[in-house]
Parts: sequence; structure tokens; C-alpha cells
Amino acid sequence: MVLIQYPIYPDVPMPTAFLDRLGDIFNAMDREYTRAAEHYQFQCDGCMDNCCLTRFYHHTHLEFYYLRMGFENLGSRKKSEILLKAEKVCRETAKADEKEIPVRVMCPLNDDSLCSLYPYRPMICRMHGIPHELQKPGQNLIHGPGCGTFDDRCATKPYYKFDRTPFYLEMAKLENEFKQVAGLNGRIKMTIAEMIKSIGQGAERKAHSAWCMVQRTEGRGQSTEGRWLMPGLRCQPSRWSEKRPV
Repeated sequence: MVLIQYPIYPDVPMPTAFLDRLGDIFNAMDREYTRAAEHYQFQCDGCMDNCCLTRFYHHTHLEFYYLRMGFENLGSRKKSEILLKAEKVCRETAKADEKEIPVRVMCPLNDDSLCSLYPYRPMICRMHGIPHELQKPGQNLIHGPGCGTFDDRCATKPYYKFDRTPFYLEMAKLENEFKQVAGLNGRIKMTIAEMIKSIGQGAERKAHSAWCMVQRTEGRGQSTEGRWLMPGLRCQPSRWSEKRPV
């Protein structure tokens, strides 16, 4: 299976119909999670072992688009703040990986213990924390544990069957439908920080491309080739190139 690490789709419109269906799946997840949490009387607050410090990977194109939809609804200042934090997280995790040491860095969407894109958060962010069951096709039933905070507060309480299987199956079916329509292969493997960085890069390149087109059609008789137009990028007729030191 092809693994796509950094998808950037600046010119691809939002797949609205698919995202509406994904929203319905997410709403069903949230309802079931709430029922399980109420059974255990578990509240995800005051947690010292913050899951926002955990490096979770997300694997569906539709979750990428869903997060992008939420990000694009933010104001310019908030977008810039989150993008700067995402770039910092990516740098810190890359340095740690080079040294082969573990790292726990706060998610760039965490703003004073609140998620800046809470309604648009990926699946694992919605379902983490409470013990669950998962039945993958052709495999044995998996019993997943709760988080450390759950174990401290609720480990002695009666078990509640929190089955993730229907949600995984629905998401897999929807993702496959979308990839077939969009002509995509493989899956992604990205943290939220990497998603935000990719979204920011795609938006910058789309805006810059439009700016270049305007400059070429203004009728001033001036070529844009080789001119530095934005920090880190320059416009050329046939390709993008990274800005190099001169």
C-alpha cells in the first residue's frame, strides 16, 4: 500500500458531500463515547498525562480534509498562531527522531487545555481514553485499555462495552468511496501538526499561484520569472522552487 506522508491539495475543492457523511459518523462516535463516559462517570479534565502530548498518527484523507475545513474557518490571526506552533512541533519531533529519543510535544491545536478545532478533530482524538473493543476483519477481538487517568479514576467500575468496530468500518467504507471518486491511492500517515503544516503550505502556494497569474496578466510588460514574491518561494512559469540563499 502506498503511504502518503505529506498530502498537499491546494487546488482540490472540499469534498463536501463526503465530509457531511463523515460528520454524521463523528457525531455517532461522540454520542457513544458520551454514553460510555457517563457509565463510568469519567470526565477528561485535570489530566497530568495529557493525550495532546501523545504523537498520534491519522490515516484517512477525509480526516485531513475535515481538519482543513475547520482550519479554513478560523480567522487569519488564529491560523497564523496555529501554523507557527505546528511548524515548531514538526521541528522538535524531527530533531528527537534524528537522535532516536522519545519526545512529548503539545499538539498545536491545544490552547490553554482547549482544542482550537474541537468539532473537527480526528477520530482517535474523539475516542481515546476509555477502554474499547475492536473486531478487525479476519482477526481476533481486540480489547484496548483506557488511558492512565481513566485507570486511576475508574478501573474498579463495572465494564461497559464500548465497541469501536462499527465506526471503523463505516469510516473505511467512506474513505474507500472517496478515494475511488478522487482517484487517490494509499493512505496518509500524519500527526495533527503535520496536517496543519501541510494545509498551511497548500494555502500559501494556492494564494501565491493566483498572485503570480495576476502579475503576468496586468499588461505591464514585466516578467515575474526569478522575482522573489513571498518569503521562501519564487514564481516561475512551469514549476515551484524553494528559495535558496544568494
